[in-house]
Amino acid sequence: MLRYGGEETGERLFPGFGPSRFKAVRKARTQQIRKRRLRRSMRRVLREHCPAAPGVYGMIDADDQLIYVGKAKSLRHRLLSYFQASAAESKAHVIITQTVRLIWEPAHHEFDALVRELELIRRWRPRFNVEGLPGRRQRAYLCLGRAPGAYAYLATRPGAGVQHAYGPVSAGAKMQRAVERLNTFFKLRDCPERVSMHFADQRQLFDAALDPQCLRYALGTCLGPCAALCTSREYGRAVERARKLIDGSDLRTVATLEREMRAAAERRQFERAAMLRDLVNDLQFLRGQVDRIQRIRRPGCLVYALADHRGRGRWFVLHHGYPAQVCLAPQNAERARRCEALLDAIDEQPESTPEEQLSFMLLVASWFRRRPVELERLMSLDEARAVCTRLLESEEPSSTRAD
Repeated sequence: MLRYGGEETGERLFPGFGPSRFKAVRKARTQQIRKRRLRRSMRRVLREHCPAAPGVYGMIDADDQLIYVGKAKSLRHRLLSYFQASAAESKAHVIITQTVRLIWEPAHHEFDALVRELELIRRWRPRFNVEGLPGRRQRAYLCLGRAPGAYAYLATRPGAGVQHAYGPVSAGAKMQRAVERLNTFFKLRDCPERVSMHFADQRQLFDAALDPQCLRYALGTCLGPCAALCTSREYGRAVERARKLIDGSDLRTVATLEREMRAAAERRQFERAAMLRDLVNDLQFLRGQVDRIQRIRRPGCLVYALADHRGRGRWFVLHHGYPAQVCLAPQNAERARRCEALLDAIDEQPESTPEEQLSFMLLVASWFRRRPVELERLMSLDEARAVCTRLLESEEPSSTRAD
């Protein structure tokens, strides 16, 4: 490791970031320097020793604790910014005043640095990091199910009786409200499981009158399946319409609501227009949460072809949106065989979404949402295998090809 001025000391040092499950072929060299009191001297040291390459960096305090982890397109420029006069009143100033050593690790690409940053935050849990900490943001699945009268609800894991599950999505108050709006708009029940369902087309042992178990039927926001006020077919159609809105296969409902909202505003019915606006916003928020993760998870396996800052090609293999493995892009038959074996092994793995993987999946989804042009670099599994096959065929002996 590198110390300021090259001086070796016997003091206890932070052991380093540790290994990464996402490293491609070599272990990146971690370097660190002791912070000097003078900004001018510190800037000079960073210019001499810190590379202008993508990577992650960390701040270590006097108690030898990692207090902050960050990522950068250029490590040199990012770390130099901590010693500028403009940073005196910022969070960066608070962090740097408690820092005695800086540590950094170059990465091949900004995407590598992004994934590595999240991995390190979850491993070390630095006190100045907020984003990425386990448990900070609640995640859940948007479920549609629970027979005999299906409805929408949020659950940490899809359980028995789920017909459709989408996610992971945010489990905050905004999402809770959107789910309530969905059930209300499509007139789906949201009563407890202990409430029995009695559809109008079901035979009853006794012709006893059934009363609704809540006020929603009277308010016109429920079809009343608890009181035999709708048939199972009518209720099923409402559930199907809700499903099509959630998965994006039919967005005519939202378009209709938007037209009604504009018409109400033109008629100067502002209260109705505001109500419709809030409903549209909530349904679009719900749809956006589902769509964000569906874009990445819909294909089972994708290959994200990247070139590092030195121009070398690398493949990130995304398994249902999770960065499962990374390897050198095939340039000859030997690498092509390795890539094919890796793709086959990952493709055979079942989809698994433990809490830690969900964070990485959301990170990947956010990366492509903010950089839609990067979607052009994605290859399907068949396209990636075709690249490997062409390399293997091109290096076969001419006599073998003739045969």
